[in-house]
Amino acid sequence: AGWSYGAHVTLAFALEYPERIRTLTLIEPPAVWIMRETGWNPPERARIEAFDRGMTGRELTADDLKAFLVRAGFGPPETDFEALPTWPSWLAHRQALAINGTIWDYRDTLDRLRELRVPVLAILRTESPDSFKSIVETIVTTAPSATLLELPGNHACHLQNPDRLLFELEAHLDT
Repeated sequence: AGWSYGAHVTLAFALEYPERIRTLTLIEPPAVWIMRETGWNPPERARIEAFDRGMTGRELTADDLKAFLVRAGFGPPETDFEALPTWPSWLAHRQALAINGTIWDYRDTLDRLRELRVPVLAILRTESPDSFKSIVETIVTTAPSATLLELPGNHACHLQNPDRLLFELEAHLDT
């Protein structure tokens, strides 16, 4: 199971070593290689890539973090992120975002996704941006045993709906 960048890495691992997994749970993976493979919206894809690569190799500021939080869907631009209880932790760990540009270097194929023979639970927030929708919907329609779970909330929808997540995850793990 993985969330966000962790889901990107989890999917890459599953495609490389399918014999080592029993089930797969992906929460809004930024698997941008899927956008390339499907030809999804090149202008928007280029804008997202420029944003991600723009963080690579430099010291990130509080404003960089806020821009990321807006892009990732944690709130609209007018959100007072500094007032949130998670702000101190986000700020302290903001430098982890400097690796986001590397997701654009990863390459894979939909053929390998079609060959994945384990149950896949793909989680998407109800109001997800088109980029995440495109990725997750492609996973669900391409992987042979994939199921879509939509949850209300922001990019942390699974944390905002713990009872529903645990219920669905338990059912998924039982498959």
